[in-house]
Amino acid sequence: MEIIIGSTSLHYHLPETRTPKDLDVWSDDKGKVNSSKGEDFKVIPTKIINLIEHKDGYATPDSLYTIKCSHLGWDNPMWSKHKQDTLFLKSIGCKIILELYNELIEYWKDELGDKNFLSLKQDKESFFTDNVTYLYDHDWLHEQVSFPNKPVYTKCLKSGEDVLIDKNLFDKLPFSEQIKMFKEEIVVIAIERWMVNPNLKKPKSWLESYILSVRKTITSLTKGWATDFLVKNLDIISKPDYSMFEHTLNLISKLNKEKQYV
Repeated sequence: MEIIIGSTSLHYHLPETRTPKDLDVWSDDKGKVNSSKGEDFKVIPTKIINLIEHKDGYATPDSLYTIKCSHLGWDNPMWSKHKQDTLFLKSIGCKIILELYNELIEYWKDELGDKNFLSLKQDKESFFTDNVTYLYDHDWLHEQVSFPNKPVYTKCLKSGEDVLIDKNLFDKLPFSEQIKMFKEEIVVIAIERWMVNPNLKKPKSWLESYILSVRKTITSLTKGWATDFLVKNLDIISKPDYSMFEHTLNLISKLNKEKQYV
């Protein structure tokens, strides 16, 4: 069976969307090759093909939304495009087809890697090391970002761990606090990696830093259920909020001014 996905399928169901520039086709026929110029053909396991809802051979918007969401856990040059497409599809009411999503995630793990490089069972000094020069302690930044409250992540850390979250404790948090926990982390990462990183010739704005941090957190700093939570709530997670930056940036500015007079 062949199913057309991507922008061609989206345009078929929603003619007001962008005009497709190519044709993306998924099939479980291992013997087929690209039949025409501009066609991107991919062989996909039959059990996945059978889970894709379609009409006249075109994947439905719900199927497209599910496929797009399943891609977001891995970085690639099309990541921002996939992000915008998922936000649009969710905004018009599309829902994740859970069984299809779960099968796709397992398939991408084989194709793209299961993020085995990412171990949360380590101290924060070991976890947050990837060619970033940290001017401020990560936990101190968390305290400032969450000020005057405690960082949400402290409510659901596994006993004796620095960065490993206990999912059972996380699940008991109100949804608003679950969102806040991830947003606090994203803001901290945005500040330390793109706003005060001395290795950058020019610091990035808080808004651009937040956008970069959302991508970094989803693709490189989380896996499993945490990535799934971020992807499924991307419409909320991706909304920047300057108030979460304000206290920390003002404090850092004050500290820098004080250094000039020491």
